[in-house]
Amino acid sequence: MAALLLLWDLAIRLGGAPLLPGPIAVARAIMELAENGFLVRHVVASLFRVTWGYLLAVAVGVPFGILLAWYRRGGLALGPLVEIVRPISALAWIPLAILWFGVGDLSSVFIIFIASVLPLTVSAMSAVAAYRRRRLAPSPAA
Repeated sequence: MAALLLLWDLAIRLGGAPLLPGPIAVARAIMELAENGFLVRHVVASLFRVTWGYLLAVAVGVPFGILLAWYRRGGLALGPLVEIVRPISALAWIPLAILWFGVGDLSSVFIIFIASVLPLTVSAMSAVAAYRRRRLAPSPAA
């Protein structure tokens, strides 16, 4: 870590790029934000968005994945749709989130929700399928 900081400082000093701040300037700015109380306020706001987005994703994704794995027809019908939408980057949802929810906390929570809900759904589907295979397979001793 110290080597990276040293390389960063050397690159700024030797490169002569006035656009990028050095590590000391960044540390001073962080300290200034902490002294003014802005750092804590913004960290709390970010944790609020991440917490609500992820909790909503767990509340929706895990039961949905369990249902899709438990009911074969539902999994066959909706599983491919989940697999098609899942690889779409969360960044690609930003324009839609802004159109639907405006600029603010709700659009941020939506982006975190979308980034989390589909992987959680697929994980729940895989977990239930693996459990069912293990429970339904004959034991080695039999």
